[in-house]
Amino acid sequence: MKNSFKISRIQENDVQRFIELIKLLNQVFEEPNRVAPEKQLKGLLNKPDFHAFVATRGGKVIGGLTAYEMKGYYTELKQFSSRHILTINKLLGFMNLFLENQKRSTTLILR
Repeated sequence: MKNSFKISRIQENDVQRFIELIKLLNQVFEEPNRVAPEKQLKGLLNKPDFHAFVATRGGKVIGGLTAYEMKGYYTELKQFSSRHILTINKLLGFMNLFLENQKRSTTLILR
């Protein structure tokens, strides 16, 4: 399918993909942050309470998100901070703009 993309979790051994995502996040949020050394990124990807997901099309990173699990104070279930909801919304907006600029359209569904 022409407009399809793949979403996958970034694993510890895929640091280069993580770096691509970080650079994209810096671009989307207009932040001049530098990327940490590979050793630190591998350690972060190996932490059970850290999650990084990436959306790719044709091998190119077109979106993604990172999230930290936090212990909640209303429930025993783990929670994610509201900042990540803003991140998702902004990235989805960016992905839609990207697709519009490419004269493509798609429907994004989150569950």
